[in-house]
Amino acid sequence: MARLSGIRLPVRLFSERHITAATEASWTPLGPGEAALFPELEKLYWDGVRGELENIIWTLKTWQKPELSDVSVSDEEDDFIHGFDTFINQVAEVPREFALRYSAWRGRGGVATPKYPSTLGEVVKNRHADYVSSKLRSGVRSALERRPRLHGLRQRVLVLLQATGFLDIEKLIERRPPPPDKHLGSGPKRLAVPQLAVAQPDESGLPRLKSLRCAQEQCHRVIQGSMFVSTAKDLPAVVCEDCYHSTYYGNQSFVKSYKHCVLDEALAQRADHEEECDLNTIISLAKYTGLAQSAVGTEDPAKAAALSTKLEELEKARWPAKPRDIHLTLKPPVLATDPTADCEMPFFFTNRPAPKHPFANVHMALRVGPLVIENGVAHTKDGARVTLRERPVFHDQSSPPLTGTAPSRSLAIGGSRSRKVWQQSMAPGKIPKRYKAVMKQVVGIPFTGSLSQDAEVEIIDEILAAAQLPLDESNQQTLLADALGPVLEKLKALIWSRVKVYLQSITARLLDQSTKLEWSATGNNCQAFCEALIDRGLFEPLVNGPESAAADDKPLYLMSFVCPPEPGYHRRLISTKYDVPSGLTEEYLQRLHFSHLSDADIIDTNQEYWYDWGAFGGPLYKYQDLFPWDCTEAYNRYPTRCGRDCNLAKHLWAFPFDAWSITSLHLTRDRNLYAPAVADTSISAAGEHATPQSWMRNRLTVLTANAMLVRTAAAMAATPGFAKATAWLHQPDSGLRRRHRGLERVRLGGIHRAQPCSHAFDAPPRGRYFLAMWALRERPRQVAAYEEWRDERAARPDALRWAEMVVRPRPPWAHIVPEGYGGFGPWHGPQVKERDNTVWTLGNAGIPWGELPPATAMDDGSGVACAVGCTANCGIGCGSTSCAAGADASACGGGAGGGCGGGGGCGGCGG
Repeated sequence: MARLSGIRLPVRLFSERHITAATEASWTPLGPGEAALFPELEKLYWDGVRGELENIIWTLKTWQKPELSDVSVSDEEDDFIHGFDTFINQVAEVPREFALRYSAWRGRGGVATPKYPSTLGEVVKNRHADYVSSKLRSGVRSALERRPRLHGLRQRVLVLLQATGFLDIEKLIERRPPPPDKHLGSGPKRLAVPQLAVAQPDESGLPRLKSLRCAQEQCHRVIQGSMFVSTAKDLPAVVCEDCYHSTYYGNQSFVKSYKHCVLDEALAQRADHEEECDLNTIISLAKYTGLAQSAVGTEDPAKAAALSTKLEELEKARWPAKPRDIHLTLKPPVLATDPTADCEMPFFFTNRPAPKHPFANVHMALRVGPLVIENGVAHTKDGARVTLRERPVFHDQSSPPLTGTAPSRSLAIGGSRSRKVWQQSMAPGKIPKRYKAVMKQVVGIPFTGSLSQDAEVEIIDEILAAAQLPLDESNQQTLLADALGPVLEKLKALIWSRVKVYLQSITARLLDQSTKLEWSATGNNCQAFCEALIDRGLFEPLVNGPESAAADDKPLYLMSFVCPPEPGYHRRLISTKYDVPSGLTEEYLQRLHFSHLSDADIIDTNQEYWYDWGAFGGPLYKYQDLFPWDCTEAYNRYPTRCGRDCNLAKHLWAFPFDAWSITSLHLTRDRNLYAPAVADTSISAAGEHATPQSWMRNRLTVLTANAMLVRTAAAMAATPGFAKATAWLHQPDSGLRRRHRGLERVRLGGIHRAQPCSHAFDAPPRGRYFLAMWALRERPRQVAAYEEWRDERAARPDALRWAEMVVRPRPPWAHIVPEGYGGFGPWHGPQVKERDNTVWTLGNAGIPWGELPPATAMDDGSGVACAVGCTANCGIGCGSTSCAAGADASACGGGAGGGCGGGGGCGGCGG
């Protein structure tokens, strides 16, 4: 998200100066910013800390109830932490240099340098890299063994304190309706696959599919993400997320459902008859139609009707030829700052007008401990607002009685040169905010074992004592205030020096005249504002903080994922197993930038792999209900298999940045925002298996996940040499960063995924963009096919280089999209060579893709339907009578009906 600040949008004057609505309550002036801002931030910070401690105490009291006191999860006592080897090799300097040398060696075809001294030098460097990597990994394991462990209730308090994040910094990405501005319109259209529903069968008995619409009156929009389903007769059967949050939030008659495949609804019984059954095609075409209509937009009925007609004609097209090899001519990733430059978009959608404001539906704020800082809020003196965050959901979303329902203070920093400070009394919101993603920036140092353990244990014991008090409504305020007093004093003594550094840094940024406070969609959006508040001199080192910090402030923090802003989006070139692929959050934000997402958050979006595309009906293995990925590593990098011999630590360290960020997102969700668990029903938050005990296990699993990440990061920070080995990440003049722009972002990446087709930029074999190849099989054979494909990728010796990539699709447009359509994968398809604004060159044929022409059906058996509107010599052997390349198959070198893949003989594909 840091790179968003570099995106330059067309400059226009906007009538709106905010994106977030707010109360019009009066503001009280506190004075000029130079004198008032720091003390007011400090007061608000400690007010927030008090509320966070209350939340912990009430959570402990809930967990001590008789029906919950014996609840636990096995991962709480699991000391075996592993799976972090890949992360260490990604961020350490010497192993990263080796990875670059290895990539260059593979680029030469695996041929050694011709001179013996050079070859010997390479061998020495490689041996040294292996030694450094091994030493770092063994050092971290030794540090883990030395880390102190607490047990029982003390451990429960510790994980709650760690998850509270008194000195964590996060970017909060919140769902927002777009601003009502005539220049922005209603915001960017979302190129998202719709949820399907089964309609009445056609004449042949095959089910008809249609896009599912929200049943709420005055809505009826197509559902493209998760939904909420009700069986109550007096309520709508299914509503979209917007309607649920605005009208039905907390209504127990509704249960969340992820976007899912409708095969189980369309079939009474699964059967292995993929070759004969047209259901795959029917489902894919229905999704394709919904995707196309989301691009055209419903505001133009004529265009939607024309597109529907073309799609119906396209459905008639079939390509009976057998698969054949197509060697790809590929281009490396390029910088993309304009949504029209996104090669994940179908070809014929690429000339649609780009969204002028692709992030109009989201809002970003910066969390610093309990403080939330944001701009773009109405009635905040054309400046920035500072509030207290919503308390994390450790068990119940509701605030503690009385003490948590009182209005809280908020601050406004005016946008004028004096930066005047104002305060306002704010009532807590009735409905929790809707977060699409959280981006962990800094993991704070408190309660990680890196400070005084005796002082931390004293605070833990004080909190446990407060949780034993008989707090009822008549005396709770007095007793709680008396109990929290000593806790706050000891906590201030423990962390005040670091709190002061944080708040001084934020204060300096807010008072700096070069920091723009007033929101502007084109000049100072909320993403740019949050980026401007983070002092990279303080927070860019991976662990511990800057060397220049005062002795009392070392270490300043535990781990940082702060990276310098990067303009646009680079698609990473993955050529070897040592390259670092994009992580889940990066891919989610990239797709969001190109308007490829619905309103689903990052968790729900990744669940769609298992529910919708994979057609499994849910995740397959333990932990995937909460962390929906397969942690199996590709290219023979790590021996474990997800669901077979991994544990929670291994599952998390496959994607450390994403795991931390998603853990924080989980703690913003209450039980209303979860669908019934499938892989592990013991942690169900909703549905028939949901109980108070299962919800507590859900929360304990999330908290334990955060604790495992913290414990491992603390061991890394305490390992001699680790900070030095990763210092290059925050040194712009270091050799690696100087030679390889953007390489410092490796800290945000993850493993090479053995999970088939899990990357947003992966194009599945035969172009199965909408449905997995195993979708029509029965569940056991589905899982077997998935694991066979996954394990093959895990055992593969290395990634395929560009020149080695070979796919075996059917020719384009056969069986519509699911069997070989090249438009849904940026680096897969028929010989894509170059592109201007409206033309892609396939082989020697220039084919305009601005609008998909109708198919030309051929009934005489001499060729197939041409789905591109063939010119006199299209070069693809489409079979059209006007095509000199393949009307009678003579140009193809094969039998009648053959089609070449790009202007040449295909070797007799038509048989």
